Amino acid sequence: MTGPDTDGSVALTYLVDGEECLTAIGLALVCSVPVCDAERFMADHGRHAELPAAWRRRGRRRVSEAAAHTGDQSASSVVRYWADQLGIPTAITVVASASPLLDSGSGGDRD
Repeated sequence: MTGPDTDGSVALTYLVDGEECLTAIGLALVCSVPVCDAERFMADHGRHAELPAAWRRRGRRRVSEAAAHTGDQSASSVVRYWADQLGIPTAITVVASASPLLDSGSGGDRD
């Protein structure tokens, strides 16, 4: 899935075997990196790779900030918070067997 949903929203998360996973857009929002960098990282390293140290630091900071505003540290809450801050319409959709590269696409749940 590579384009926005028909309503203009984008997927930020997807589910794989009940595990909430971030799409590349979701990862980019949480770690404050360009989507193309998140897509490349996910393509090169997969879903369970350790993020670069700078991404982890920014991600922890942004999770804390989002949780302070929402009271929730869940992945879906954090990415929705940051998407709302940037005016990005979001769609969180469950996909049974999804690719971590549901980068800017329709359908999907996140990490």
